[in-house]
Order: sequence, then C-alpha cells, then structure tokens
Amino acid sequence: MKKAIENRLARLRKSLSEKKIDTFMVLVEENRRYLSGFTGEDGQFDESAGALFITDQKLVLATDSRYELQAKNEASLYEIYCYREGLDKSLPEILRALDTKALGFESIRLSFLQYQKIYEQLKSDKQQIQLVETENMVEDLRVIKEETEIKAIMQALAIAESVFTDFSTRICPGMTEKEAAWEMEKGMREAGAEALAFPTIVASGPNSALPHAIPGERRIAEGEPILFDWGAKLNGYCSDISRMIVIGQADENFKKIYNTVLHAQQKAIDIIRPGMSSKRVDEVARNHIDDMGYKL
Repeated sequence: MKKAIENRLARLRKSLSEKKIDTFMVLVEENRRYLSGFTGEDGQFDESAGALFITDQKLVLATDSRYELQAKNEASLYEIYCYREGLDKSLPEILRALDTKALGFESIRLSFLQYQKIYEQLKSDKQQIQLVETENMVEDLRVIKEETEIKAIMQALAIAESVFTDFSTRICPGMTEKEAAWEMEKGMREAGAEALAFPTIVASGPNSALPHAIPGERRIAEGEPILFDWGAKLNGYCSDISRMIVIGQADENFKKIYNTVLHAQQKAIDIIRPGMSSKRVDEVARNHIDDMGYKL
C-alpha cells in the first residue's frame, strides 16, 4: 500500500508542478484516503476528518484529536498535525511551515463559507498566499485503476451479488419494501462489507418506476415488478447493481420491456473495444431502446 501511495503522490506532484501550485490541500474524503491511507470519514458536509497538505518535499495530514491516533497508524508517510480550534484557524501556521506561496484547493469540496474563513485568516496573518481553485486533480489520477483497486471493486461486487442471489430465493409476497431492504443491508454487512455503497432501494409495483425510490411500508405483491438498487463498500471501493424481478409470473408487457433492456445491454457489451468512448457505447444501447418504441 505504501508503494502505491508513493506512486500516486509522484503523479500528483508532477501535475502540481505544471500548474505552479507549491502546496495542495486535499479535503475530499475519497481523495484523502487514496493519497494517504487515512480512512477517517467526514461526519457531514460541513464537518471534516482532516486535510492533506502536499508539497514537492513535504506531506502533512492535519486533523483533530478524534482522529490523531488513527491518522498516525494509517498515514505513515505523513507528518500529523493536530489542530485544536479548527482547520481554518490553524491554516496560517501550517502554510507558513510549508513556505506556501500558492495554495491549490479542491473547489468541489470547499464551501464559500469555508473559503471566506480561510481568506480572512490568511489576510489577518498578513500572508501573501494565492488561493488556486482546482478541479479533478486527484480524480483524474483515479480514473485508471490499479490491480489492487480492481480487486477491491470485484470483491465488493461479489458480496453484493451473493447477498442478492440468496435473498431472491427468500423474498415473498406480503413482505414490505423496508423489510426487504433491511434483509439486503444486513446480508451485505454479514458478508463482510465495511458499509453500504449507498442507501438500498427496494421499490415494488408503481414505486418501481421511481429510480430513486425510498423503501416504505408498501407490501410486495405477486406478479408485480420489484426494483432493487444496492451496493457494498469494501476497502473504500463500492459496487452498484440494479435488478428487476417479479415474484411468480410476469405479464407480457414486463417481459417485452425487460428483454428490450437486456438486448440493449448486450449490444453495448458486444461493441466495446479499446479506445472507444463511453458515449458511443451508451449511444448503441439507447438507440436500440429507441428503436423498440421506448424513446425517452
């Protein structure tokens, strides 16, 4: 893991050098873990488990006392800085120690309020630091997966698939959507998932037309479509699966639509080649659905 992180940092530092950013602040939880191994989770949008500060020579993980021991154990490449009054108030001291002139930050994660606080802290400290907005600096590195990442995704997928395969033999009329969702969630946890990839969706009958339905007290009936959308999280990587099933006998309309989507999927899979754009693959599937009379 240490070697992988060192390689990721080397690629990031090359990009930072090209953009003339001497210090890069990482706040996105997934990017933080990718570049350090630190698994601390942000409790909510305006709460952070910490930030990475990356220069061409130094690595600092700034966090609070809740995560200090965890950070030391997980982020061995980083110097750990424990702030007592919040990141914004400690920022001038951190950046002074790093001799920062241009601070890059992830614009997708830093709110306007946080930006204002940082700006005012640096201004009051009379530090002449340029704040540089960035997009996808780390995400672009993450696009191409390493072997260990692919393995983690496949394991997360295997957990999710095995749980569904088992539960699909036990689901029965009269069970509520909530009960079915809980069985899926419990099964993934028991199978080794560290968390859910996202809230599990089980939507039956008319609710199955809602792509992001919230499982409720509606009772599942025989012969109606049931939408499942679920995924497991393992070692920081997620699976995401959608399936439609019917308990008992499906009607002809359901069979026609199901087979239309199935054939569209297969056409897309068959055309995939190295170097082909994902847009083209998506287009092949959508064209088949359109041709079958289901144009959106």
